[in-house]
Amino acid sequence: MADVFDKARDAVEQMKNSVNPLIQETMEQYKSVILDYQVEKQLYDKGEDSKGSIIRPAYSPLTVKIKFKKGQPTDRVTWKDTGTLYKTMRIIPKADSVEILLSVPYAKELLEKYKDNEVLGIQEELLKEFVQKYILPNLKKRYDTITKS
Repeated sequence: MADVFDKARDAVEQMKNSVNPLIQETMEQYKSVILDYQVEKQLYDKGEDSKGSIIRPAYSPLTVKIKFKKGQPTDRVTWKDTGTLYKTMRIIPKADSVEILLSVPYAKELLEKYKDNEVLGIQEELLKEFVQKYILPNLKKRYDTITKS
């Protein structure tokens, strides 16, 4: 009987050691989903930062006119003009977070203009969705693999 409990303890220890690497691997595997959360669900669809706050300052009247002519949203800051910024965003998965980098020449100026917002980063509700859809299923697969041996 002690053997059964030893195996259970070993499985728990293996899972414990697997969690952070598995989270990072899952984020790496699904970087496109994380990028979609940042670009589409937060910036373009809602004009919100990583805390769920409206991005300020709002567009200038000139920018509103330009965006209107392009058929782009004018009621919120989306950080989209030509799409170059969105296309060049990079996701760097970490064990317990994700870093989002901009690689456009005007990134520094953009971040300075919107420094009072935490624009780069994923909202908690979207992170919870990511955990449910991607991380937990991968953890379950890992657990099943560990307990079958």
